[in-house]
Amino acid sequence: MASSESHRLASHTRTTNEQVSAVRAETRPQQPAVGRTARSLMRDFPGWLCWYGRATHLWWGLPPQGYGNRALIEAATPDELAARVHQIRAPNRHIADRPHS
Repeated sequence: MASSESHRLASHTRTTNEQVSAVRAETRPQQPAVGRTARSLMRDFPGWLCWYGRATHLWWGLPPQGYGNRALIEAATPDELAARVHQIRAPNRHIADRPHS
């Protein structure tokens, strides 16, 4: 690869990475709001563990034991996570939400 092409590619990659970082910083919730939102989600969905991944920049939820597929779920926003939890809870109504043991 020619030197000028390598420089152009490196410059483009750096700009793209900087743009992605800037967008993530703009959309990243502030820390106090994250804690309040996670606690609110867990109040709304007893037994569920909910948190914001600072490394992934996603919201996460773990259903209580007893759910058929007890896999982690992820969402871009708290509202999206709540909607996904509602979808998962609907067919599992026979299982009472209970704290993790």
